[in-house]
Amino acid sequence: MERDVIVISEGGAMLGVFGAGVVTAFHEANLYPRIHSIYGTSAGAHNAAYFLAAWKNPPQARLGASIYYEDLIGRNFIKPQNFFRYLVDITIHRFRKSHPIHHLIDIDYLEQVESSQKRLDVAAIKEQPIPFNVAVYDMQERQARYSDGTAGTLRALKASASSPPFYASPVRLAGRDYLDGGYVRSKADLRLIADNPDKKVVYIINNRKTILNTLQALPFEILQMFLLAILFGFRIACQPLRAFFCFINASRLSKYPNAIVVQNELPHSHSTTNRAKLLELYQHGIEQGKRALEKLG
Repeated sequence: MERDVIVISEGGAMLGVFGAGVVTAFHEANLYPRIHSIYGTSAGAHNAAYFLAAWKNPPQARLGASIYYEDLIGRNFIKPQNFFRYLVDITIHRFRKSHPIHHLIDIDYLEQVESSQKRLDVAAIKEQPIPFNVAVYDMQERQARYSDGTAGTLRALKASASSPPFYASPVRLAGRDYLDGGYVRSKADLRLIADNPDKKVVYIINNRKTILNTLQALPFEILQMFLLAILFGFRIACQPLRAFFCFINASRLSKYPNAIVVQNELPHSHSTTNRAKLLELYQHGIEQGKRALEKLG
């Protein structure tokens, strides 16, 4: 069977459960023999990892999805209760790097879940043949890139999801410091689609993006930039502004005849921890994934 499908899975924090639903549908339809390669950013990378592990270890497909609505809904992951302590910590940390920070999003807890309670089968990922690419932001080069997700998988996933400034520490991999792969918006995925006209590219959008909601988020982005400047200095903090309107949405993807868009249509927040809403998003993802399978033929 020809490997004629590329899967690109975006991030989106808790909305990533939608993407988990999409790849659950792909798993249950056994799309694996057709997949040429898979690319994941942040939550999308975590979804892709469990999806790939599920080829050799089928329970992994729904195990990974269950992390959203079972393990991340309490106050162990999203920690608004740390806000004032966090502000004090990052201010002290600016002058004394050894000072610990109480994060607002605890990626260390997610890493713990994926290595123990809901253990990701890393061996199964390495055994399967599909190239797995994880998006990270290289602080030294000041640009996002894809790295091999089969090498140091758990650390690569942690780096891809270490969303600053809410998780305030870069992740060190092979002597370099990395942040969330979606930290700076990039057109790399559009180039990937354009460079593979002979492949059907399934693009999973967990969080709908428009110019209007991007402008509405501007005050929040400015606050984030201020916090990032405290943490990493202005050179790193200002990087997202260079590509502020460089988002990829269904409208832009419609220009590519080989792109198949799988988009979340539900209006839930990317920070929701409501179990019922997360389960609704997951089921919505499964349904949208089945529609994408029909388009793939």
